[in-house]
Amino acid sequence: HNLNVKIIGNGGGYGYGIMGATHHALEDIAVLSSFQNMRCFLPFCNEDVCGIMQWMFGFEGPSYLRLGFGVKPSSISLPDFAPVRQLSKGNNITVVALGPAVLNVMEAVHTNDTLKNAVEVFVVSEMPLTHATFDLLLSVRKTGKLLVVEEHVQRGGLGENLSWLLLQNGSTCVFDHVFASGYREGRCGSQHYHQKVSGIDPVSIGTRIKELIRGK
Repeated sequence: HNLNVKIIGNGGGYGYGIMGATHHALEDIAVLSSFQNMRCFLPFCNEDVCGIMQWMFGFEGPSYLRLGFGVKPSSISLPDFAPVRQLSKGNNITVVALGPAVLNVMEAVHTNDTLKNAVEVFVVSEMPLTHATFDLLLSVRKTGKLLVVEEHVQRGGLGENLSWLLLQNGSTCVFDHVFASGYREGRCGSQHYHQKVSGIDPVSIGTRIKELIRGK
């Protein structure tokens, strides 16, 4: 009915760690963004919540706020809310992350001197993503390489959404996607443990960026 209903979800992705799969939210964006008129909002750090809340409560219609824990790095300023925001500039590869997953990307980039000027980083904070910004399209065309990072399952998440938009806009690139892969080892652990298993922890992301730059 397109009612102005607001849903708040805490501990997105593997946020609840050792409490296990019953407390994890790996498919929430896919499920909720399939509802007509629904918008999903994802702050990328604690400091981002206030701005997104103002945007969300100014939106007339059903919406979902996916909360997770994350502290903004001192190396970046907090940009005003927008569905897509650029956090850093580079020349060799474009990395687009969903919500707090971008913090792992930023850690991977800023702890490695060889990557600091190589990676253009964007964060997506609203799903479904209805359009690719000019800056993002320009970045993908410039670098020719795109890595999508999300703490969400492969189906129905940012990777599928963004690849469709890029094809619609006639953009082609080397495309790679790392995402929450569930419970491949059959065990539960901390959020960092599950991120590492899925290849979305800072070290794994840094390694994957270097491989893509080298053409592997």
